[in-house]
Amino acid sequence: MAVAKKSQKKVKVKSLIVQPYSVELIVANDWSELSKYLKKNFDYEHDTCNYGVSGLTFSIECHPTGEVKFIQFAEGDQTLVHECVHSAFHILDHVGVKLKASNHEALAYTTDWIYGECKKWLS
Repeated sequence: MAVAKKSQKKVKVKSLIVQPYSVELIVANDWSELSKYLKKNFDYEHDTCNYGVSGLTFSIECHPTGEVKFIQFAEGDQTLVHECVHSAFHILDHVGVKLKASNHEALAYTTDWIYGECKKWLS
């Protein structure tokens, strides 16, 4: 009798360079792995996900360079879409793109790009 294997999500942390803005976005689908990555690479600790949230987008400023890194954590496809919108908005704001109802195409394209890249490595 064959025993069905329990499906496991791919746990990954990945750095993306969001184009055409050349801004780094670090994406993850597991808070524990993201926490280890941030501590190892940036000596940064963030405890928000200890409260049970399934998604979060934030930025950190790296010292001494002052370079800003954007961080996105999402568990599940719906949360991923939600957090991609937040990430796109933060990145566009960072590079000086002013968004309003008559000028939101940059938000749509950037969200689409981030989501597409995330789905590539989660699949």
